[in-house]
Amino acid sequence: MFGTLGLSLLLAGVLMAIPLGSANAAQSATILGVWDCQVIRSGNQSARPLLYTFHTDGTVTYSSQTNITNLGFTSRGGGYGTYTKVGTYDYEATSVENLYRNGNAGGRFLVDNVLHLNTKTDQLCTGNLPGLPGDPCPTNSNVRATKFLFRDAGGNCVLDAPLNLADPICGEVDLLGVPPPAGNGVINVVLRCDRLNTLDVYGTSAPVFPIPDPVPAP
Repeated sequence: MFGTLGLSLLLAGVLMAIPLGSANAAQSATILGVWDCQVIRSGNQSARPLLYTFHTDGTVTYSSQTNITNLGFTSRGGGYGTYTKVGTYDYEATSVENLYRNGNAGGRFLVDNVLHLNTKTDQLCTGNLPGLPGDPCPTNSNVRATKFLFRDAGGNCVLDAPLNLADPICGEVDLLGVPPPAGNGVINVVLRCDRLNTLDVYGTSAPVFPIPDPVPAP
């Protein structure tokens, strides 16, 4: 009995010796859940919303509002992939997003992010761009956008050939960065993310959640 009591007192002493801040930091040192992000592409300093969701089974999904019409696409399918822990506070997330031309196969976004969790600010970040204000981030994000090739009436595998749903995809070319041989079509992007419960209304510091009940009509 003394041994059990002694063990209980020892355990209580250990728990009391841990500072509350350290316990809270340990609990928050995870990226599980939904993150409200701002993404900036190389060559365009305009931030656009992106939602990242990290699931308990190691899968990741995202929804982005970056421009795709300038790349020749009309709609997008959202990103799907997996993530793994690659450092104490670093996580690699690889994703594929289908891109469409008028509802048909068009191309893909290929994303390879290494995200860093800042436990002091409880924020995720990745990437740095020259001239971009903000805190530096120790990790990088690499992105490719590709477009599928289809055969034209002459049987040539070309870009933007009229699409017949029965035609197989005969090729894939990069759209971002400098095309080969001078480059490899890969660009860096910047992400700065906060947990969803910190989401603000654009242009104000008013929180989005919780959404208040409607005001009764007079």
